[in-house]
Amino acid sequence: MRIPFLASQSVDEQQLILDLTRRTAEGLTDWLARYPIVRAARVWPVALSVSAAAPLTSDRGIMAATKLGLWIFALDDVFDEELIPESMLLRRAESYQELIGGQRPRRETDDDMSTALRDIRRDLEEFPVFSLLQDEFSASFCRMVEGMLNEYRWRMIRRGGESN
Repeated sequence: MRIPFLASQSVDEQQLILDLTRRTAEGLTDWLARYPIVRAARVWPVALSVSAAAPLTSDRGIMAATKLGLWIFALDDVFDEELIPESMLLRRAESYQELIGGQRPRRETDDDMSTALRDIRRDLEEFPVFSLLQDEFSASFCRMVEGMLNEYRWRMIRRGGESN
């Protein structure tokens, strides 16, 4: 596979990015086993994207960002593939928004996505900069979930179904 961005880097940079990607992918093996809703096929491309964007970031930082990216893809799959009933989907989406904001969800959900998101948030909290960016990050995350909800609703309307 030829990746233009990677090919434009020096051999040393390419090696750094690929080594970081490999370490990240290998380091996620246990995490992925706990969360089967996250598709393992996405690990390499997400880890490569994160590693290429920030090759001088710590392995821990690359791992946290990759987990978040994988979680977002998994949530998109849940929405797009309608993997759970609509009422449960809406309840969980609200819970995810509360969790990322550091709140205890009003309606507790006990699903893999919630548990994974709690793990990811704990990982992010280990970085000192997170406390400075938490509000903006949470707001952006909530807007992303709202965007997925809107896309889901539009799809239901196009099908002639009801959506709340």
